[in-house]
Amino acid sequence: MFGIGGPELLVVFIIFFLFFPIWLSSFLRKRWPGKMWIGLIMSFVFAPLGQLYVEGAALWIIILFVCHYIFKTIIGDAAIAWMLS
Repeated sequence: MFGIGGPELLVVFIIFFLFFPIWLSSFLRKRWPGKMWIGLIMSFVFAPLGQLYVEGAALWIIILFVCHYIFKTIIGDAAIAWMLS
C-alpha cells in the first residue's frame, strides 16, 4: 500500500539527475566562480550537466546531444555515437 513503485522512482530519478545538477551548478557558479576543482568534480559526478558550472556551457551540451543523435542515426550504434560526439 505504501511501497515505492515505478512512478515514484521516476520522479526521484528526474529530480536527482536533472533538476539537482542544474540548480547546484548555478548555485556554485554564483557562490564560488571560476574554481577549476569544482567544475571537475561536477563534471565527474553529473557528466554533461555538471559542466553547467562554466558560463556558456549549455550551448556546448546541446551541441553534444545533437551530434550524438546525428551519429546514432547514421551509424546505428549508441556506443560508437557517444565516442564520436
